[in-house]
Amino acid sequence: MASEGNGGMNLDQFKRELIQIRPTREVCGILLRFLEEQTDARRCGICLWDEGSGAFEVFPEGSAPVHRFMVFDPFLLHISDDDRIYWRGQIDSLPWSAGCSAQDALRFMDALQADLVLPLALNQSLVGAVFLQLKAEIIVEETRQRLEAAITEGRSLAAMALSNSILYARLEGILGHLEEKVRERTRELETAQSQLVQSEKMAMLGVMSAGVAHEINTPASVIQGGLENLRKNLDRIIDGALHLSESFSEDRRTQSFRAIRLAAAMAQGELRAPRDAFRRKRELSALLQQAALPRAAEFSALFVESGLSAAAGGDPNTFDALLQSDLIAALQAALSGASDDECSRLYALLAEAVHAARNLDNSSRAVRSVSRIVRALKHYSHLDQSAQLDIDIHDGIENTLVIVGSVMRGTVQLERHFSEVPLVSGNPDELNQVWTNLLTNAYQALKGARDATIVITTREAQLWGASAVQVSIADNGPGIAPDILSRIWDPFFTTKDQGEGSGLGLGIVKGIVEKHKGRIEARSTPGAGAEFIVSLPAASSANQST
Repeated sequence: MASEGNGGMNLDQFKRELIQIRPTREVCGILLRFLEEQTDARRCGICLWDEGSGAFEVFPEGSAPVHRFMVFDPFLLHISDDDRIYWRGQIDSLPWSAGCSAQDALRFMDALQADLVLPLALNQSLVGAVFLQLKAEIIVEETRQRLEAAITEGRSLAAMALSNSILYARLEGILGHLEEKVRERTRELETAQSQLVQSEKMAMLGVMSAGVAHEINTPASVIQGGLENLRKNLDRIIDGALHLSESFSEDRRTQSFRAIRLAAAMAQGELRAPRDAFRRKRELSALLQQAALPRAAEFSALFVESGLSAAAGGDPNTFDALLQSDLIAALQAALSGASDDECSRLYALLAEAVHAARNLDNSSRAVRSVSRIVRALKHYSHLDQSAQLDIDIHDGIENTLVIVGSVMRGTVQLERHFSEVPLVSGNPDELNQVWTNLLTNAYQALKGARDATIVITTREAQLWGASAVQVSIADNGPGIAPDILSRIWDPFFTTKDQGEGSGLGLGIVKGIVEKHKGRIEARSTPGAGAEFIVSLPAASSANQST
């Protein structure tokens, strides 16, 4: 093998190979091949520091009975400070540090079946330790000197090459990790931006949902309660009518039928309570008392509250005529000569009829309210419409007010000053978000203010020389300080309390308006309120420009 070594890799070739930056294991392979050829070794390996495991790993795998030495091994700690060449035959004669002995060195060599150990250290830092098993059992001094000369020539270069390769691998790992981190952070930022925009929209949707839930829940509860009561009312009307008719004598059956007809008429009443209900009750009660009818005050109150007396529209002369109508005659006929029990039954029948009419009226109003809210919500979200439409601005604002109006009701006065304006072209859902954010901002600015008012004004205007629609939303709140007026469009900038805003609302509004080729500006006088003016090109102008 010595002859192969002489014709193999020489020192100059070894230096040329190691002067390049190579992977650590490739550097180890070149080093071991050079040592095998120069020393005529039977077996050659290296204990190489591994950052991942925190130990010295044997390379190549299978070159020794053991495959790993821990960093605190006594012999490895010793050779980090004393990097001489360690021959097995010279171990007993060498000086040892306090934490290491000749037995520790022999144990290390026995584990590797090595005759020679060569530390590879750089700046007192142990990179690895080369171990060789030689062919000759007895090493003469001449051979020892030749081996040491060959090893010494490549030793420092090998240590530096290994150190560079380890450092380069570490840098590559760091760079790869940084690149992955940059990509990951970029994805996170893109996701965060998307989520922030979505969260702002969801925050507005949360405000609207609370209002919608309240608005729908109230009429739905009215409907449910009204229908349940109506079912009971109708059952009682039917039972009362049957019992009432059975209680009348044969010659008074006609009166009973007239009483039932009166109950049916009262059940179909519109319950339009007259403004002068008290006067009407008094006059009707007096009339029934003159006719010597029992329980005149109770029947007169029931009759007026039923709404039938309001059919005359409040005209006193017409009401006087109504008192002489067939309905009054039917009531008088039904009560004339009736017993106390019959009067009680008739009163109960008519009361149930009034309750039935009231429940029907409440349910009808509630159903109309639900339909109005659902219709507004449908138009607000435009779930069944395409992205770009010709839009009536007033419809969008009104539908938005239906959704968010319940939050403001009772605390803010809304004023509408709408003019005849042309249609605009755009995405209804996005424009509704503009009105929602601006109205919500105005409402939040008015919290605690006396005579809180939001004024919505629309007018036809000019934008960049073409027809446009201008929408103004103004409040009489504290206004915006001049030093921050120019910053309100910046992302994440907010003057609201924590939890009330993310600082994205106005930025999103501006983005949507500009997307629609429009313009938005803010005006404010501290202490006198703020005004946001949105200008959007008319549909005809927008279509011509595209």
